[in-house]
Amino acid sequence: NSDSLLLLDQHAVHEAALYDRLRGRGLSGESRPLALPLSVSLHVSELEQLEARWPQFEALGFKLSREGTAALRIEGVPPDLSAGEAREFLREVLSGRVEGLEDMWAMMACKAAIKAKDALTGDEARELLRQWSENPAARHCPHGRPTAVVLSLADLEKLFKRRI
Repeated sequence: NSDSLLLLDQHAVHEAALYDRLRGRGLSGESRPLALPLSVSLHVSELEQLEARWPQFEALGFKLSREGTAALRIEGVPPDLSAGEAREFLREVLSGRVEGLEDMWAMMACKAAIKAKDALTGDEARELLRQWSENPAARHCPHGRPTAVVLSLADLEKLFKRRI
């Protein structure tokens, strides 16, 4: 209401919206080809994880191929990830720190979301506010952090130790 101040965490709001979109897309395999494929050297333990999760990576939108015995070639990535974010995502998953599909979607959303200190244009800020207001599930990010804080007039008066 007009006697309140709403503060949004832009990273958490964007992360929640991306997570919803990723879950909605599911395992469609939708991918964006890279103009310049990336090559990633892998450790033996990462190769085991790669083999075990290969079908999940493809279903998430990664287009991968093996390069020799210890390297991975990334030719396509999920639409919401940049090439660098995709590489970082794959590294974390292959390290074994990510369990299931829900965790993978949460990590993808986190990697792709705008960061807390990123400057937004007015249109970008309005779009985040729209996404937040139209999605009741966006009250928390996938990691459980709140996306917004509301300070009432009474809260503000208490903070400033005076009646406003």
